[in-house]
Amino acid sequence: VFTPLDYDWKIGVSLFTGIAAKELILSSMGVLYQSPDDSEVTLQNKLAEQTYESGPKIGERVFTPAVGYSMMLFILIYIPCIAAIAALKKEAGAKWALFMTLYSCTMAWLAAFIVKTILLHILTIFKFYYNRPLFLWFTNQLKLISEILKSNHKIISVCNNGKELLIG
Repeated sequence: VFTPLDYDWKIGVSLFTGIAAKELILSSMGVLYQSPDDSEVTLQNKLAEQTYESGPKIGERVFTPAVGYSMMLFILIYIPCIAAIAALKKEAGAKWALFMTLYSCTMAWLAAFIVKTILLHILTIFKFYYNRPLFLWFTNQLKLISEILKSNHKIISVCNNGKELLIG
């Protein structure tokens, strides 16, 4: 279920425990990702270093920006907790509680998948164009524009034909 989202089994278990209460997601991740001999290593550092231990992505990092953002979105959208489902069942009936559970989990999965896919494409394009001259020129132009917006000074730029152009 979580393989298309690039979540490893530890993330899946953490999300499953989050059904009881969303606070348990972080607690579960803390237990699953820490090892007994790593008392000096923080959970943040451990998560940053985490790699896949098996499967086709063996050796790759688990927590990429795409996985992180899609996981945050999934947690935000899927069911709040089992107590909310129980209250909905009591107020509206079992069918509505089941519908809300399935609907919110499906919407969370779809939103996380879309965000992860879009971010992967953006990151792939960024990696491809990172050291290309056009990309470097574009980033320099963005820096120039941000400097113009930050300052109230008149900036003089030289055009290709050698004439001065007043910007700002």
